[in-house]
Amino acid sequence: MTRTCTALAPLLTLVAAVPAQPPAPPPALRPFGGVSPDQFRNSTVARWADQIGLDLGTLKAAASAPQVPPPTRAAVGAAADRAAGEAAAVARAARRAADRRAEVAHENLDRELARLTALVRQDPAARAAAGPALARVRYADQQLEAALAEGDRDPARLRAAVVRLADSLEDQADALRDLIADRGGFDPATVQAVRGLAGAARQFGRAVRYTGDLDAARRDYRTTL
Repeated sequence: MTRTCTALAPLLTLVAAVPAQPPAPPPALRPFGGVSPDQFRNSTVARWADQIGLDLGTLKAAASAPQVPPPTRAAVGAAADRAAGEAAAVARAARRAADRRAEVAHENLDRELARLTALVRQDPAARAAAGPALARVRYADQQLEAALAEGDRDPARLRAAVVRLADSLEDQADALRDLIADRGGFDPATVQAVRGLAGAARQFGRAVRYTGDLDAARRDYRTTL
């Protein structure tokens, strides 16, 4: 560091001796490289919808584990297929329209993902086998919802997007806690920190869901998490 500063000193002296020139006007740039904000948003929506489809394939394979009862296996597989079809519909809607028609398709995807989530969570064997894959599906869906809400100023839709992101944060924190507990071998400080994160995420999620106050959510996020 000393050698660097010593070498810079003559250069700084020389720069200081040069009369200041008026700054050149910044070049005129086209936002998003010529792509409109709606197109940029829809591209992001389509990518996350595609990711949901991929993660649903992983979930279906995980739920085919031998320990999962055949009826549950069949129900989860069928639900995953239906949700994947709706995810593909969201991606198609986003790619062919520079407007907000993808939200309509997303409502159908939401319903199918809710059914799939209930099926996986109500069966202990399915939850153990496909839980991590379900967490990835739900994470991708939260990111899709956030992309759909980009630029939206409707308070109800913004609250819904924040609730979804809070749910995703809670899912991911719980998944990390379970992973630490299952693998073992971690020092007590790490285990305690992960448990604290999971608890804070749950507290934050409850506050967002019950109050819907975005200003309070911002404060809670800074103070709790």
